[in-house]
Amino acid sequence: MYGAVRSAGVQKEGGHHIITVQVDVPSERFLSGKVSLFQEALSLLFEVLTGPKQGNGVFYEGNC
Repeated sequence: MYGAVRSAGVQKEGGHHIITVQVDVPSERFLSGKVSLFQEALSLLFEVLTGPKQGNGVFYEGNC
């Protein structure tokens, strides 16, 4: 996705672990064309949350 920045993090507060997943995209009013970056960003977040990259039942290490 053009100009998109994705990030993820984990932090612990008390006895809870908080997972943060974020995708930032440019405002569509500053871009030409009719591609909906917002919809693409939502699809990407959905894919990350529901189908993480893994093999043989374990997550891949590092940047994949």
